Amino acid sequence: MRAAFQGHWMAPGAFGGVPVWLVVEDEGSIERDWAAWVEPRFVGAAGQRAVTDVGWVSATTGWGSVHKDRNTVGGPLTVAGRVVKGIGTHATSVIEVKVPEGMTRLVGRAAHDDGGAQQPDGGKMRFSIHSQVPK
Repeated sequence: MRAAFQGHWMAPGAFGGVPVWLVVEDEGSIERDWAAWVEPRFVGAAGQRAVTDVGWVSATTGWGSVHKDRNTVGGPLTVAGRVVKGIGTHATSVIEVKVPEGMTRLVGRAAHDDGGAQQPDGGKMRFSIHSQVPK
């Protein structure tokens, strides 16, 4: 997916207690790849839990830092002019999250944070979710 496409995503089949990895890959424009995982949450029979409330086991990023509700440099996480909740990072990044017990799906949106999108040429990224350690 290109970051400019603010599509919804869902990873069915995740089971409580196992890890999943949120991955953002650079597609040739590393200096403008400010990524946003918008409102990522686990869903199951017991309800919903925000990934940002669960926290992550580990996180790496190509530049800046991984932040809850902030972009890669610590400013507001902003998509299409709106401040959003979620995870701000920068390509290339890998975020490992343990799925809470009773949860079976991971839902949310992936988007380009305005901090990178408003720079010349905007940057291009690919978002993916893995049930095994990404290679």
